[in-house]
Formats: sequence, structure tokens, C-alpha cells
Amino acid sequence: MCFVKLFIRFPAFILLIIFCLAYCKLNGQSLIGLQSNYNGSKTLSINPAGLTTSNLYMDFGLVSFGIQVYNDFMYVEGKDFRKFLYERGFVWPEYSYNGKIMPYKYEQNKKDKNLYEAMDINLFSFMYNINGKQAIGFSVNNRVYTSAVNIPFEIPEIITETLDDSSYYYNQYSSKNVRISTLEWSEIAVAYSATVFERYNNKFDVGVSVKYLLGYTTVAMNMNNVIYEIINRDSVDVYNFDASIAYSIPIDYEAEFGSSSVFNMNDVVKGTGLAFDIGLIYTRKKNSFTPQRRIPSCSYPVTDYYWKLGLSFLDIGSIKFKSNSVIHAFQAGDETFFDMNAFDDVNNFDEVAQLMSSFYNYGDQFASKIDDKFKIGIPSAVSLQFDCNIVKNFYVQAVAVHPLKLYEYSVHRPAQLVLAPRYESPLVDVVIPFTLYDYSHFLVGASLRWAFLTVGTQNLATFLGVSKIKGMDMYFSIKYNLGKGNCMGGVRDDCWYDFGDSERRNRKIR
Repeated sequence: MCFVKLFIRFPAFILLIIFCLAYCKLNGQSLIGLQSNYNGSKTLSINPAGLTTSNLYMDFGLVSFGIQVYNDFMYVEGKDFRKFLYERGFVWPEYSYNGKIMPYKYEQNKKDKNLYEAMDINLFSFMYNINGKQAIGFSVNNRVYTSAVNIPFEIPEIITETLDDSSYYYNQYSSKNVRISTLEWSEIAVAYSATVFERYNNKFDVGVSVKYLLGYTTVAMNMNNVIYEIINRDSVDVYNFDASIAYSIPIDYEAEFGSSSVFNMNDVVKGTGLAFDIGLIYTRKKNSFTPQRRIPSCSYPVTDYYWKLGLSFLDIGSIKFKSNSVIHAFQAGDETFFDMNAFDDVNNFDEVAQLMSSFYNYGDQFASKIDDKFKIGIPSAVSLQFDCNIVKNFYVQAVAVHPLKLYEYSVHRPAQLVLAPRYESPLVDVVIPFTLYDYSHFLVGASLRWAFLTVGTQNLATFLGVSKIKGMDMYFSIKYNLGKGNCMGGVRDDCWYDFGDSERRNRKIR
């Protein structure tokens, strides 16, 4: 029951559990916002209007996988991680704290802590440019996101040091707007993009992606305002407690801890929902030519441009969980003496909730349960993209991604500011992204596409063993590209090698 005690005493304990799982398994997500003109269907992750601005007229994404985890509390020294990767045979480093051996160091400051973990698996994607001015896309994805924001500094410190450290006793702590959530879901997305205006050197494209969501499991905790004082390792004085938790997990809440029936794998899909992405792109073209007659989409010329500016709203939507779903709300405005020994006889999850309700809802063990269904928002964001052609195949892209909170319970997406010079051609893309992650971590990464294979990371320092390692990410994709200007069965059948000079193609079409 020590786990239950620790969880009840500090609900943010889930933060550390999540981090350990994420760090060891290296779960995460793909490179957000890094796009080239050969991304095709992959542009749906940042702006669906990119389907009609792509240099491809068709592609098939066979599989892509991205992993990412970052935090600002735990870290491993870069030199130790380098030895772990290349010298020690994957033996994890250890550090000593007050006589304890820990698998990490931690930042000893009084700033609130954040953690982000995500995994994106794209099982299949497809795009087709219908007539040069309209394009459709389709994708099937599985996504797992976890976020913990505004975690008070003492929570991870106390869990690291344990409550045997009396320096934490008789100190008053307060927490506000703490948000912890995890969500696993699949989505089936259908997208449409169209050129709505093209005249002289100006071109406007708009796009929308509609997603059907299947929710599998989620836990979301909101701690709006908590004030407490630690008396000793078994007692806490709580002066104010305003918090709620919503969950839908494969657990029988009435089954005893440790019993074989505690896991309930019935009803794998516990909720459904809808979401959408919407975006627009303005392109300042290098020439004013626009084909006036109908031609095959594969023959439509590549649009050479000076610069492009895009705006998009991403993951606008939610999942409504109805199966095995519960919301508990706890309210206490008076001083409450919290005795951890009261949990010694708790045997299942429902009893934990009832005892918590007795503590924080004026003695009523059933008052905390307020509903058996709830909505949780997927990681919504607004994004601004600017792409400039420096000379021929060399470009510089700037991308800003800022999270949006649209629901009481939601998964939080990290903010990102990216500056990414790149070289691109039909065969090769090379991108060097400079990222300000969560407005606090500065990262330097690299991405390489060779024909159908793309690999990359936003943080090369992880693999080079430089500085403090507070997380890592990796990304790879396999995608078959068919470029504009080369029709299958024509003179050229190597559809990703050389599209030729666009000016020459334009003269020929005219």
C-alpha cells in the first residue's frame, strides 16, 4: 500500500511514473513542423493546405514512427549517456544523492516543472493531386501523448529524496493550475486541399482534414489550487484542495489490488470523437504562368516560389469517453488533517476514491463522483509557417507552434519555435533545425531524406552525448513519391529523381 499512500499524498506522483516509463521506452513523436516540398501526405501534420503546394502529385506513406520525451527536472550527464550508448554496453549510469543511488540527476531549483511525452505511428498515408488545383489525402495514425505542466518543484524533489528528509517538514507549499494527462487514441483522417486563387505571381491554397477518433485509455488530473503543509512522512495538513480527476482505463475499479481480475480488457474502444485541421498557404511565385488548359495531374509543373506563408489550426477536437469512465471532484476549503495510515485497509480503486471523498468532501464518501462520462481534448495548437527560397535548391523555413487549451481536460502540446535551413531535391533533403522547445530548451537537430527513406532528430546532442540529456527524440519514415512533371509510363519512370527545369516545362506546356 506504500504506492497508494504516495499517490494519494501527492497526486503528481504520476508524473514520475510517466517519466520513468517514457524515458526507458523512449516514447515520443515525429519532428513537428519540419516540412519540405516533397513531404506530400506528411504535410498533414502541420498544414493540410500543403497537399496542393507539394512538388508531388501522388505518394504512398508505408509507415512512419516518431518518438519524443522531454522534461526540465530529471537529466543524465551527456558524457555518461555517451558511454551508455557507445562504451558500457547499455549499462545505465548511476548517481548518489544523500546515500541513495539514483538513475538520474535532478535540477535543484524552485521553478515549476513540465514534461512531454508522445508517440506517433502513421500506419498508412496517401495523397493525390487531382488536377493541379485540387488534392485529396488520407492517413491512419495511432498516437500516445502525455503532458504534465506547472508541476510544483517540491513534488519531484520529495519523491526523489523521500519524506524521510525532515527539511520538508512544517513548510507550507501551494500549487495552482497543475495539469497532468495521458491519452492513447487512433485517428482516421480524410483531407482535401484546393487552390482558391492563382493569378500572376500570387497563389492561395486552403485545406482541411477531418479526423474520426477512437479513444482507448486516458487519465487527466487538474489541480486548480492546493495549499498544504507536511507534518511528517505519514501526515499532511491540507488548507485548501480544489482538484479533479477523470479516467477511463482497462481496470476493474471494484477488483482487489493484485488480483488476476483487476485488469479489464473488455471494450478496447472506450470513446469516440471528431477533430479537424484547417490551414491556408499564400505562395509568392517566381513566374506568373498558370496553365489554362486541362492537363494530367502528373504533368502539372512544379511551382517555383520566392516565399510561402502558412497558417494552420491543428487537432481541434476531443474524444468523449463513455465506457468504464469516471470523474471525481474534490473540494475542501477548510483545514483537513490527512492521515496516510487511513489507507492501510484500502483494497481497490473505488475504495481509494471513496476515502478521498471522505477527506475532501465533508465526510461523504460518494460525493466526489460527479459523472461517468467526459470529454478530453487532443493536443490542439495554432501554427505559423514561413518558407523562403534562398537560391535554387536551398531554403530556410521558420515555424511557430503554440498550444491551445480548448477543454477542461486535454493533453498539452509543447510550444516550439523552429528555424530550419535545408537543401532539397527530388532525391535528397537535408534539414538542420534549430528549435526553442517549450520556450526553454534550445535544440539542434538533423533530418535526412534519401528517396523514400527519411530519418531525423530534433536534438543531436542526445546522440553525441553533449550537455545535459533531458530527453530525446527520433523519427523515421518510408514513403514512395511520384513527382510532378513525370508521368508513369512516360519517358522517365524514375519518379523521384529529376523533375527537370520548371521553366522549360512551362514553355513546353504553353
